[in-house]
Amino acid sequence: MLISVFIVQRYPVKPGSLSQSQYSKVLFLPNTRIPDTAVKETELVAPLRKQKKDGTPYGRPDRVETKLTALYEVPIAEVARRLEITDRDASEHVPTECILHFLRRMDAEADYGPFEKLFQELRRRVSKAVRVGQRRGAAPTAAAGIAGFDLELQDYVLDELMKLLCADRVEYCERLDFFEAQFNSALSKLRVDGQRRVLPRANSQESLELADEVPKAIDEALHRMRENEDENYRLRLLAAINTLPPDYRRVIQLLLKGYTQIEAAKVLGCTDKTLRKRRDEAVQIVLKSLEEETGR
Repeated sequence: MLISVFIVQRYPVKPGSLSQSQYSKVLFLPNTRIPDTAVKETELVAPLRKQKKDGTPYGRPDRVETKLTALYEVPIAEVARRLEITDRDASEHVPTECILHFLRRMDAEADYGPFEKLFQELRRRVSKAVRVGQRRGAAPTAAAGIAGFDLELQDYVLDELMKLLCADRVEYCERLDFFEAQFNSALSKLRVDGQRRVLPRANSQESLELADEVPKAIDEALHRMRENEDENYRLRLLAAINTLPPDYRRVIQLLLKGYTQIEAAKVLGCTDKTLRKRRDEAVQIVLKSLEEETGR
């Protein structure tokens, strides 16, 4: 152990520099990097260091800052206990951004029990977000291929996130600031990167580019549908989607859940061209429905 700690202190871990079997060993070593030194005496939660292109620092959403402030008032063992609460609307539910925050700042050796629970819960949530297995509606001939692709994708996402956590144990990793501010968005980007890397080689690069190409207006509309958390908007959106023909409705539902067009086409058993046609028409119908509902 002493030799391992010495090596980690002298030679900071960079993503990709360790084998998969070594990541967990490094992750559970003492946190050797210098603790946050920019924290003012009046600040309980350390600010993020990553800066945007305009030079302004990344900031956590108010809901995350408020939750972190409250969690710092209870023992870390209590934070770990609250991981059992799965209802996101419950007052004691621990957001994933908060789990990552504590993992980055805890000493795994000093607080092994809580650290282990936080770490396993993070893995569980990531695994759930990047699902593995046959999807409902998938054609039998495509089921095995889809499950295999999902498994590779899940492994890639978990592996990359673990690499970042390992690197952060010895040298502040600004890439994790994005995850700590907007975990779902950061995970979605990592998932897309994984899809591009582990896509079965049977698909040519030409077909990949064609299948993943999304018109800007359609892409922006789908992004608004995913990210808008206003309850009234979500209810109107669901009502609009439910009015779509079944084939169109299924396309929108899959895309909003984070499926790529290639994955959605496989699940629905249709061609890329057919899926794009249904996607474009479905989005236009939903947007028109939302506009009419707003104008009433």
